[in-house]
Amino acid sequence: MRKKLYRNTDDMLLFGVCSGIADYFNVDPLIIRILFVFIGGTSLLYIVLALLMPVKPKGRKDQREFDYEEE
Repeated sequence: MRKKLYRNTDDMLLFGVCSGIADYFNVDPLIIRILFVFIGGTSLLYIVLALLMPVKPKGRKDQREFDYEEE
């Protein structure tokens, strides 16, 4: 018999997605929830930094090169 992936409404916090994944892989739902928070937080941080960090102008030297020239 094949396993199927379902949202678990018996042990859900929001929509039961993490609980359903945990049930499918037979692990504790807390582990899946922590992984979702970590991965989601990392992805969100990357997107925010990509929007906020300025782009390096073309033809500009690296900061490391400036440090060596001062010596």
